[in-house]
Amino acid sequence: METGKIVEWHKQEGDTVEIGDALFSMETDKATLDAESTEEGVLAKILVEAGTDGIEINALVGVIAEEGTDWKSVEIPTATDSPVSTPDEPTTAPPPSSSSSTSSTSSTSSSNATSSATSPPSTSSQVDLSSWSGFPSVRRLLTEYNLEPSAITPTGPKQRILKGDVLSYIESKGLQPIPQTRSTPSSSSSSSASSSSSPSPAAAASPASPEPTPTPQIIKKAPVIVAAVPAAAFTEIPASNMRKVISKRLTKTKFEVPHQYLTRTIDLTSLLALRSKLKQDGVRVSVNDFVVMAVSRALREVPEMNVQYEPESGEPVSQSSVDISIAVAIEGGLITPIIHNADTKSLRQISSQTKELAEKARTGKLTPPEYQGGTFAVSNLGMFGINSFTAVINDPQSGILAIGTSTQKPVFVDGKLTERTITSVTVSADARAIADETAAKFLASVNKLLENPTSLLL
Repeated sequence: METGKIVEWHKQEGDTVEIGDALFSMETDKATLDAESTEEGVLAKILVEAGTDGIEINALVGVIAEEGTDWKSVEIPTATDSPVSTPDEPTTAPPPSSSSSTSSTSSTSSSNATSSATSPPSTSSQVDLSSWSGFPSVRRLLTEYNLEPSAITPTGPKQRILKGDVLSYIESKGLQPIPQTRSTPSSSSSSSASSSSSPSPAAAASPASPEPTPTPQIIKKAPVIVAAVPAAAFTEIPASNMRKVISKRLTKTKFEVPHQYLTRTIDLTSLLALRSKLKQDGVRVSVNDFVVMAVSRALREVPEMNVQYEPESGEPVSQSSVDISIAVAIEGGLITPIIHNADTKSLRQISSQTKELAEKARTGKLTPPEYQGGTFAVSNLGMFGINSFTAVINDPQSGILAIGTSTQKPVFVDGKLTERTITSVTVSADARAIADETAAKFLASVNKLLENPTSLLL
């Protein structure tokens, strides 16, 4: 995730905020998640309204003021004073001033640069927090007690310092607030500026020599006739974050991953008869449930198919578990929730978990572990009447099986012409990690299991 969209604010300006409260809902490329507060206080300002798209990670979207302060007149942090911190980048102190004038601010900076992070605060030197980014309530305590941020052990998300961390440190050290003093900067001399701004006599005496004027060249060309074409009327449809990410990832995958496709037909007559019998017994399963189970068993029988390509080593890496991603169409895009260890589950378990994951996907309630990962994918468009199609591999997976609709066709069985229910399946395999013979063995195993469905019940 690089950008997101604020769907809804759960708190309004002036509302009291506690640690763990849901501040707003953020739509990512996969799901809609609640952003929880890591600070307590009052929501003083909402800087990004609900419905705003393209918000970058760690962008400033609101300001929380300390409880008891006038939140209506709170100062909006600037780019260098943002309460959003990036823990991966260390904070550095600003370089000392090169000005000849001496002020209490410059002396304070040099004094802080040489002081130890774990030494007790000094009343004669004020800690410089101008380049430190953190929560306003934490900054206020650090300033009040003249504490270095590096002396505090952070417990917040992404190693952020919370208000409670500073209070615990103050209590453990028995510290008292440091009296704040104001410093008056001395006026700087203007003589150096005036001397440096005046040009030298030599430069003023020697005017620039004129450059020769180039002779223009006239090139005769045939006249170009441009016909006025009226602009076609169109309506631009805004793409959701999910659709943008799908477009980006699929383009990258199709460009970088060499796809190879193998197709074969499978007789589903026995499977549909077994499904009808199970329905009479009160067990409701779909054709796709049988397919998912057959794919998981086939991956166990042909482990060379259950691999992922490792770009650094240039070799396939065998996966220890069989985790099947199921393509689910939702509003604005597509998502692939995962049935983990599908080869160890019964048909009824797969059916129940598929229904649960599909419902959570359509309502935006999937959690990251439920859609991130997977070793192989299944995409079924048979319910839309699609005879056959080829699916794009969901990188870093190395394969996906595409299932079309089933149709009645005349087929010779034991020398006799009979009507059977036939479907077409196509496997897309990463040619860098999977040989065509391996993909063929995998399809043969899927065919055997689906044409003899009773074996899936054992």
